[in-house]
Amino acid sequence: MIGAMIWLVMTEDYIMCIVLTFKSDHPIYLFFQILMDFVQNGTNGLALLLKRLRERFPNAVLVYVKLVSFVANAMEKSTGALVSMVKQPKTSVQWAWRQGDVFNRGWSRGSTGCGRDICDSTTMEQLVIDFGGIIYEMPKPNNPNVCLNQGWFAPDLNHLTKIGHEILAKDLIEFLYPLESQIRHHPKPLGTWASGGDQCYNWFLLGSNPLLYSKSTAVMKNLNTGQNTTDEKWVLQITNSATIEFDSTFDTNVPIGIGYMSRQEPTDFYPIVDISINTDKPVTVDPRLNNVKGVIKTVHVTAFSHVGSARPGHNVITIQQVSNSTNPFRIVGVYLCGACVEMGHLGRGAMNYQETAL
Repeated sequence: MIGAMIWLVMTEDYIMCIVLTFKSDHPIYLFFQILMDFVQNGTNGLALLLKRLRERFPNAVLVYVKLVSFVANAMEKSTGALVSMVKQPKTSVQWAWRQGDVFNRGWSRGSTGCGRDICDSTTMEQLVIDFGGIIYEMPKPNNPNVCLNQGWFAPDLNHLTKIGHEILAKDLIEFLYPLESQIRHHPKPLGTWASGGDQCYNWFLLGSNPLLYSKSTAVMKNLNTGQNTTDEKWVLQITNSATIEFDSTFDTNVPIGIGYMSRQEPTDFYPIVDISINTDKPVTVDPRLNNVKGVIKTVHVTAFSHVGSARPGHNVITIQQVSNSTNPFRIVGVYLCGACVEMGHLGRGAMNYQETAL
């Protein structure tokens, strides 16, 4: 749910993770093309993310993939009613595609704003083009009912199923075919992280946490244990209070964010906590706040907050629970963003974002 912003603050470490995973002798060859499909909630921080990618990979082919979402794009043909985000649509109903800009569901020009860095598709696409990117739009059948009957979408009617991804992949390959010579062109020089690097730790998917933490009150846990899935979702569970320690490789103070699990309802699902860096003033983090809009307040997602600045060398993060809850506070990562030093904060993606830095 945090889209471009989380990749902005950890671009360098995320790409290094991909390189190490593939164990390529020529890592840069992995990045002949970079595909992005951020929409709606995911636009926060996109401009700086594109800037960082273009600085590092000056000749990479950037492609913005405009996906189809039944929730965002469809409406009842007879009434114009939007798709319910909590009820499965009836295949007996005749559906139609919404016209105009449906980039952010429920927002229109002239309102007070959508609460994101980018609120409309024109701005989004122009930003990609300004950085030398290409726009690809996933094709839609004339009749939205075809998507339902063929099983394009998961139960949330937003994410694609395996069938939907296969349809997308086949068409995207055909779209990219004329660009093959540009994609495979050699050499592709490797630039620098001119805007500043990052130092990030995220164990949500792999469960590998290299940081030192107080094991008497903090424990690593796979939330999917016992679930009918092979996917893993790892968190560091905090009981009452705990500390996390790390060494910053930066030679100046840099903004630091904490990623954690979030759920709006029930309101006591997660505790409110105070988080402090070294001896700095604590920052209150409320896991009930996230980017989920509408009526699905029980959805379980990740979020992150800006909790201060990490100094050069050794740092200690202290987490203290300040409210009662049915579950412990669950951390998924620690993010130091060198590219954010000039801004002084982590952008709109942070749940406690304000116009002025902390």
